[in-house]
Amino acid sequence: MSKQLGEIRKLRTKLLLILVVLLLAIVYLLPSLFQSLAARDSQNQHLQAIQTISKDIIYYDEVLTMSARMFTYTQAPTWETRYQTNAARLDEALASAQKLDPEINEAITATAKVNQALIEIESEAFEQAKLGHTQYAQSILINATYEDLKAQYAQGVFNAMKHAIKVEESAISKENEEKIRSYTFLLAMLLLFLLIFIVFFYRHNKTTDYYIGELLASLEKTIHQLQEKTEHLTQANHAKSQLLANMSHEFRTPINGIYGSLQLLRQQPATKEDLDLIDTSIQCSELLVSLVNDILDFTHLEAGKLELDIKPFDLNKTLKTVEHIFREECRQNGLMLEFDAQLNDRQRKGDEIRIKQILFNLLNNAVKFTPEGRVSVRVSDNAENEMVNITIADTGIGMSEATMQKMFERFEQADASTTRSKGGTGLGMPIVKALLEEMSGTIDVKSQEGVGTQIDLHFLLPKHMQTDELNVQPNEVTFAPLTGLTALVAEDNTINQIVISKMLQKVGIDATLVANGQEAINKLTAEVDLVLLDIQMPIMDGTEACKAIKAPRPSLPIIAVTANVFESDIMHYKAIGFDAVVSKPISQDAFVAALHSVSVQIDKSVGS
Repeated sequence: MSKQLGEIRKLRTKLLLILVVLLLAIVYLLPSLFQSLAARDSQNQHLQAIQTISKDIIYYDEVLTMSARMFTYTQAPTWETRYQTNAARLDEALASAQKLDPEINEAITATAKVNQALIEIESEAFEQAKLGHTQYAQSILINATYEDLKAQYAQGVFNAMKHAIKVEESAISKENEEKIRSYTFLLAMLLLFLLIFIVFFYRHNKTTDYYIGELLASLEKTIHQLQEKTEHLTQANHAKSQLLANMSHEFRTPINGIYGSLQLLRQQPATKEDLDLIDTSIQCSELLVSLVNDILDFTHLEAGKLELDIKPFDLNKTLKTVEHIFREECRQNGLMLEFDAQLNDRQRKGDEIRIKQILFNLLNNAVKFTPEGRVSVRVSDNAENEMVNITIADTGIGMSEATMQKMFERFEQADASTTRSKGGTGLGMPIVKALLEEMSGTIDVKSQEGVGTQIDLHFLLPKHMQTDELNVQPNEVTFAPLTGLTALVAEDNTINQIVISKMLQKVGIDATLVANGQEAINKLTAEVDLVLLDIQMPIMDGTEACKAIKAPRPSLPIIAVTANVFESDIMHYKAIGFDAVVSKPISQDAFVAALHSVSVQIDKSVGS
């Protein structure tokens, strides 16, 4: 293709050269043409001047003769005056004619004697008329001698003028012929160059069209290939996201069994050592849940659907919860935790869960990569612009410049050994950055290998003044038992059936267990006070079962217990008719809170 483009450039260069020659020729011709036109105009004016003076000389000569003759007949002074005036005009005309052309000057000089003789005769006629000899005066102005002299004078002047005009016209004609020949040659050259220009232009257009056609065909082929690759990549990316979503869903089932069982065990009598082991297992389960949430957030991030759930909450309580968790973790790792929160406004509107997720990710990294020393957290706010500022610093291993440049890339680790020695998916930091951007925030990382890392967060959390709307942590509320209620539970996984039934028993609810939505419809009786439905089940899923149950009993509370925890999923379930949604793995506190939230719909006395 470069060769073809080179050919096009050569043709374009030739075209430009030809065009430059044409322009130079035109530039050269224009002054010459204007000069020629000016010279021709001057010659025409000169010729017209000769013709005009010729007529004037003949006219004034006739006026002189007429004035002299009329004076001899009338002796009126006006004719003498007129004679003298026109005599002066004739002299001026003759003088002007002599200046116009050498031929005229010679003719005027040659006729001077004749002119003088005429003047003497006319002067004598004036004298004789004044003396009263009018007949004599009249006779000398009409005799043959006077007439011959007059004819001789007129013929001399006329011939001179005619010759001058002929010479001038001949010069003009000759010059015109030369100009015509010159301009004809130049015009022929211009036409030749123009023809060459047209030929090269036509050739250039054909060549250009041909190569452009080839280029377009090549581009279309490339575009088609890129479209196919893009489609394949899109499909692969969709498949990857779908796989991750499915994996996270499937992970939640065994995690739910572990997490739920551990929460139930935590409430059983046990030794301190057993409780410590159970707490450790619960923390591990929560870590697994966090990893699964990261995968779900990644699928949201890939689809551009990472959204915030904005609600009022107490920022100070959120920070206290985070401090409590990580103070114990730092103690177990032999680290000092410095936690300082100086807030002007505690009550905020934002996504409390996401803020915890950000802090958990960053503090997990700080604790994970700090073998000894301390981890510090400084929190402050700005009352004017509602910005919250958080600085997390550690005395850990630090990072190189290269590591910091790729830390926000998905699935990237500090080095190849990190995954094995420290754990992690490489999704935490990209999700942190994406969440902060959703909050109109920024993150700034400073680190030095062997010294430590400092991360500065700045994000917007609007103030909220209505304290009665603040979220309350479930574990801060003691719920009354729900003794006497009957629940119908549709869950296809045996482990989840056991966990859910045990949790229901803890709050005094009797449970009937079925494996799918169709069985739930078949087992539904008037004694059932509430229904718990899994979403993904064989034969009939939870959404279809919900619709079928709500049709005859619209006031019957139905809770979705599902691993599908996308915000869009939750909104969809509530739109269908579910009264509440509990996510898997099931948090017992959240589960009990959901049961109590729907219990007000049950038309039965509830109490212990």
